[in-house]
Amino acid sequence: MKKQLLALALSITTAFSAFPLVSVEALEPPMQGDVNLDWTINIADLVCMQKYLIGKGTIDTSFGMYIADINNDEKVDVFDYIELRKRVEEWCSLSRNDVKIESRFTQVDQSIPLGVKYARPSGSACIIRSVEDLENYLSPYNVMTVDGDCLFIDAACQEVLDDLYARYDDEFFRNNVLLLNYMTGTAGYEFESIKYEDGKLVIKYYDTTPYGLTWYAPLPPYIAEVAVPKDLWADGDFTWKRVEKPFESQVKYDYTKAVTVEGIKYASDTSKQPNIITNTDQLNTLISGKFRTGVEMSLKDTYNDEFFESNNLILDMNYKSERDFFYTSVTAEKNERDEITLKYDRKFINETYFSGNSGIELHQVVVPKYYDMSTRVTREKNWLTAVNAPSYSADSCMSLGMSLYIDDSSPKCFDTEEDLQSYLAERFSEDDLNNLDTSRFDWENNSVYFWSDANVDTEYNLVDVAFDKDENQLVMSRTIWTSCGDIADGYLHFLEVDKEYSGCNIYERNVYVSDNMPKHDGKSCIFECYGSAFMINQYQFNGKNVADIYQLYPVGMVRFGRYEYIGTIEFETDYFPITDGNLTDYTKGDVVFDESDYTFTVKEDSVTIKYKYSADSDWTERTFDTVSAY
Repeated sequence: MKKQLLALALSITTAFSAFPLVSVEALEPPMQGDVNLDWTINIADLVCMQKYLIGKGTIDTSFGMYIADINNDEKVDVFDYIELRKRVEEWCSLSRNDVKIESRFTQVDQSIPLGVKYARPSGSACIIRSVEDLENYLSPYNVMTVDGDCLFIDAACQEVLDDLYARYDDEFFRNNVLLLNYMTGTAGYEFESIKYEDGKLVIKYYDTTPYGLTWYAPLPPYIAEVAVPKDLWADGDFTWKRVEKPFESQVKYDYTKAVTVEGIKYASDTSKQPNIITNTDQLNTLISGKFRTGVEMSLKDTYNDEFFESNNLILDMNYKSERDFFYTSVTAEKNERDEITLKYDRKFINETYFSGNSGIELHQVVVPKYYDMSTRVTREKNWLTAVNAPSYSADSCMSLGMSLYIDDSSPKCFDTEEDLQSYLAERFSEDDLNNLDTSRFDWENNSVYFWSDANVDTEYNLVDVAFDKDENQLVMSRTIWTSCGDIADGYLHFLEVDKEYSGCNIYERNVYVSDNMPKHDGKSCIFECYGSAFMINQYQFNGKNVADIYQLYPVGMVRFGRYEYIGTIEFETDYFPITDGNLTDYTKGDVVFDESDYTFTVKEDSVTIKYKYSADSDWTERTFDTVSAY
């Protein structure tokens, strides 16, 4: 039906030749603001309306005056022109920036000959619309000496001039406008962006000179070139803007459970700032003793001497417990004071995904060597703020000589000593209260949290306290050393913090040191034999597939309360011959545990492992010295 109507309309306009012929496109109404009916909104519409307003042009009213009545007041006047200009600027800012603008920097002489100078008058940014304009711009610069002589200083060497004339000829200028800017000599320049902002073409560029680089002789200048298609040029409003060099970095994320107690304690401390590492010695010192052997091997292989020849490393470690159901992402930014900030974001995940997976997140930010790394690096976690905790105590009721009324496992906050004393008096005798010194707290400035619990003989060590803004809670990280000694009545806990954090919930993020065995990570096998026990813990990290070997020792009533690292063997990626298991043999003498891809032989003072690097490789044999458990 629509095609029939269209054909009818065309036949009518053909039959009555006295009437103007309307194009097929024009059968659909144009958008408001398309004054010249060319199916787009641009500078030409402004020109058309301007001529109409001053009486030197007309507007096609085939579709009514609504196309020019921008403010819908049923008349076309200067106010519509103002509104149309705003619309044109918005339209151009969207459409122009979708079109690529060619640009480049050319040094006026690549060979940098000694004694030869090049120059142009200052403020030499200009618009080139023709070959003639280009020749005038690149003509020699005339200088009059004190003796009255006239010197001619070339803008560039002949090779560069020939290249410019070859690229920018009459054919180029038929469709383009060329913007040139003569710049001083440096190690180089780069464009940050070339785009329209508020109707103006803004050309942003920066100096690429590496930090600290100096030279003793002037370098030849550069000619900056920006070729703009004429249909994007509009009214020719443009500016060159020099900006600071963008901060470039590469951020890498790794997570590992192959950590030690020292590593967990270090990564739990939110007051520690990220580390700037500039050489392998600094890296080795920082990671030593914080990770299992395979992690250290992988980090050292990745960040070696060759890496530090051209890069620096910012390394940040964050501890995540089995109750932290999220992972963090980080971006690196540099402010106007040249300070680098690592900005963290927290992303929540399924609770079952990280169940039991306490470990360390390693955020590694690689920064090119030419950046000045003498500045400081800070960490910004929008949800987490370090909290000053002047004191924390976990007093054993047995050592205090009191019996504990256990019903206070949830921490309660007190703002005055009188309130705390009143609360304790309801639960303890007067003699018991005499053993508690509550006057040691700074009650004028701080609040005190109190709670109690029943536990075996335990030692608590506070690592860190932070405030979680999202959860409105204090996150308290503690290491807990547990042994199987006498059973205690329990512990009284007192945590002192600034009054600003009064009334928060407390989340106890505890690290049980005696449970921090390598068995928590990856695949592991325990081999028990007469007088000794061994464990192989296989895991992956950043391309490394290793198995760490430990000798285990019983402590008191604990089956294995202490362990000692013996050695490491490597496997091919994704090859896990050591599966979960617990093999026991209490016979004396040499004991051999034989599996399909490895054998484990225990002798009086050594242990030998015969294994395959991959499923189809040859056998490899390694022997490690051991120490008697007695």
